[in-house]
Amino acid sequence: MLQIQRGLIIISSVCIIYLIIVWLSSIKLIVHHSPLYKINENEYFKNCIKSKHSWIRCTKYLNLISNQKIISLDSYSQRWPPPSVTYLIDERLHSFNLALQFSLAHNATDSKDEDLYNKFADMVSNSYKQEELLTGMEPEYMGSNSTDYSIFPQNLNFSKLIYDIQNAIPIHTKPINNPEMFALRVPKSVCRSYYNELIPNLIVIIKSSVYNFENRDRARRTFMRKELWSNFSVQFVFVLGIPMENESNSFRFDGNTYVLDTKWWRFSKHYGSSKWPFVKQLSLEADLYDDLLIGSFHDTYYNLTKKMIFCLRWLSAFCPKQVPLYLFIDDDYDLVPKNVITFYDNNTEDYLRNMNGGYIRSSRTVFRPMVDETSSVWAMAVKEFPWISYPPYYHGLTYVIGASLVHRLAIASAFVKEIRIDDAYLGILFNKLNITLVHLNIIGPSLTKKDIMSGGINVHHKISKRIMNWSSGMPK
Repeated sequence: MLQIQRGLIIISSVCIIYLIIVWLSSIKLIVHHSPLYKINENEYFKNCIKSKHSWIRCTKYLNLISNQKIISLDSYSQRWPPPSVTYLIDERLHSFNLALQFSLAHNATDSKDEDLYNKFADMVSNSYKQEELLTGMEPEYMGSNSTDYSIFPQNLNFSKLIYDIQNAIPIHTKPINNPEMFALRVPKSVCRSYYNELIPNLIVIIKSSVYNFENRDRARRTFMRKELWSNFSVQFVFVLGIPMENESNSFRFDGNTYVLDTKWWRFSKHYGSSKWPFVKQLSLEADLYDDLLIGSFHDTYYNLTKKMIFCLRWLSAFCPKQVPLYLFIDDDYDLVPKNVITFYDNNTEDYLRNMNGGYIRSSRTVFRPMVDETSSVWAMAVKEFPWISYPPYYHGLTYVIGASLVHRLAIASAFVKEIRIDDAYLGILFNKLNITLVHLNIIGPSLTKKDIMSGGINVHHKISKRIMNWSSGMPK
């Protein structure tokens, strides 16, 4: 009898273990076939680079849907940031769609601000054209000298707008800058808010041109090295777009031609008209280092504003809410880890969460296109921006923004007309939110060894080659 009981116990135990194994396998199967799993494995991007034909097909499709104004999401959040990143899943691509999500009132209307703005721009343009004919005034001095930018679309109560969107309260004005933008490749090691992970003290966003392999490699070999950050928890991500087939370096805006003769164009020509072999190389880099965030936009100088908006949306939606501070830096600059840690530790978490700081440009003049000449890459026609100067803005080389402000900026970007000068556009967003910029002496375009020893946190890579010892992370 005792042997029978023991036998039944053994059989029962085996059955229970078997059922547990089957249950765990089914859970694993469900997870591995879920949309979130497919996105985490970047399946759409991998499928796009299987062949030259598939890459061309993907880029054409991305161009098509990125120009659509209707957001096509299977699940939809009524607030931003969304309660879960699963609300951002777009089943058409098995990718995250970072178009802003919010609740619109049934009687929501299109903004009339742009019509009023265009009339104002036409008036300013016409008056200065007449003055130019009479006085021979140089076109770069054309524009309104007012410092009231409220008429720049949209003219809204942004405090109320942001509060409503964060709390799922329907809003009554439709956005003017909320195209579909897709995260084609997401890093698994940064901002995985849907996993249990160590919450970093700081996340560093490195704004990189898609062709700048060399700069990214230098960053990984220098200031990104883990041992230089001691026990300070920091995560790094490079943000880039994609190259386009048969891309050109000639662009037209408001009847003016702009020619980009930059490193971007030299690299583009090096890889030829077809970018598929290059993208395969990019995919290998992403697999090897797992630190690339790749957006669906064409990676050119004139899409830097789109890159910035894409980055703000991703940080706002994906990064753990406990992260207090984000540091943005161009890929031709290096950080000084010890000084970054000192700056962080000298401020309270609450202050960091609500702060912003950088190198404020002393000159904010709006450059104008010159007749019969190749236009400056920074030039804006009067009809595009009718003021003679921009609101205060940071030099884009390095700046810091607290998490609370990142959420507000991400939301505001959908309701503020885009201009292609990204640094100036960020200044316009700050202006719309009535946020005062803070000049930080520890950030600059050409800090010296003396500046670094006094606490400077960024250094141009040409200078760092001469003065930095990356064994210690400090000047030699």
